[in-house]
Amino acid sequence: MRERIRRAAEHARRDAAEIALLAVTKLFPAAVIREAYDLGLREFGENYVREFQDKAPQVKDLADARFHLIGHLQSNKSKLAAELFQVIQTVDSPKLARRLNDVGAHWTSCWR
Repeated sequence: MRERIRRAAEHARRDAAEIALLAVTKLFPAAVIREAYDLGLREFGENYVREFQDKAPQVKDLADARFHLIGHLQSNKSKLAAELFQVIQTVDSPKLARRLNDVGAHWTSCWR
């Protein structure tokens, strides 16, 4: 997979180091996340706040793993999302941005 990313980046005249491979783990159990982590993956995407809430305790010990919320975030779940995810990629309204700010979400870039 990394070789395919390298070739695609070269073709697009981009630095492959700037491209993150995000493993989408929605609907998969925490055991699958652990297996992917053991294979070297560190960035994981989840669609559902409540689903990941159940998985989070089982993967919290994975050093340097980052969990991205890639699904729609309802503003009433912003506090919980801010606690669970290192990256929220789906901030789609000023209201949601304010809610995340109000709960003290620490903003981080999903690009390195």
